[in-house]
Amino acid sequence: MAFGDFLTCGFEGLSVPPDFARFLREKKPGGVILFSRNYESPAQLKALCAELKSFSDNPPLIMVDQEGGPVVRFREGFPDLPPMRMFGEKRDFAGLSSACHRTAEALGKAGVDVNLAPVVDVITDPHNEYLKPRTFGDEPFLVSQMAKAAIEAFHAGGVLTCAKHFVALGDSAKDPHQHLPQSGASKEKLEVVFFPPFRAAVEAGVDCVMSTHIVVPALDEKEPVVFSKTALSLLRVVLSFDGAVLSDDLEMGAIVEGWGVPKAAVLALSAGNDMALVCHSLKHQEEALEKITREAEKNADFARQLKVSQRRLKALRAKRRV
Repeated sequence: MAFGDFLTCGFEGLSVPPDFARFLREKKPGGVILFSRNYESPAQLKALCAELKSFSDNPPLIMVDQEGGPVVRFREGFPDLPPMRMFGEKRDFAGLSSACHRTAEALGKAGVDVNLAPVVDVITDPHNEYLKPRTFGDEPFLVSQMAKAAIEAFHAGGVLTCAKHFVALGDSAKDPHQHLPQSGASKEKLEVVFFPPFRAAVEAGVDCVMSTHIVVPALDEKEPVVFSKTALSLLRVVLSFDGAVLSDDLEMGAIVEGWGVPKAAVLALSAGNDMALVCHSLKHQEEALEKITREAEKNADFARQLKVSQRRLKALRAKRRV
């Protein structure tokens, strides 16, 4: 088993640094995530994606958060993608579909496989300002319908999609980039408010779902969703999703503070995530991979879980446009 399959990694620079090239060649991570730090122009991006895919016969999935508005990694020379909140407030389904389709075509042309979008969170905490402009709105039905339209448009344009953040991240004002949020949502509120957009995304054929760093005691009193077998089993059983589940970045403050990246990677995969995101530090990426490898060698249950994830990731790769 190639344990690199279960990691998505990031790096600094407009081309592949030698140490990351070695990591790609030797460890073969299943995904590579790009940020603004990796982008200069469409031509440079296309060359970078080709380079990233040249190190293995089973090239990594190239991913990006091209959500719109405040979270757009590629700007100069790329189609404009306004904040999703703007489309939601105007109920502008035609404009949303057009913008997402153009973005997907540009991403696909450059060699990007997965857009980590749309954000399908519903905002219920009025003090949540960091997430609000990234969302379609505060009403589950509207968010659900907008999410479907975005997923269909991204697919039509040629990229895979990821619904995020599972689940209830809009129910707290805390940003997991710094601290671990907690939601007081009841099981009823989860079912009525927070689950419907994910159910709609599944019905629209979303390719991935991203789990997030928030404690939801109604689901799991101890573990954040990203480490919770109970929470992620609901995604599989209640929402009938059998695609790939990706963790949110394990180098966020919410996780580094309490667990550290290597341990977090094992916990995330044990809980049912199929891929762990370690988006910045090569040191953390190497440590996480070593921890995953050692755990699989001594823990038969963990090794079996990875085999299930391997099947899902193989299916995900088969869907990408070469």
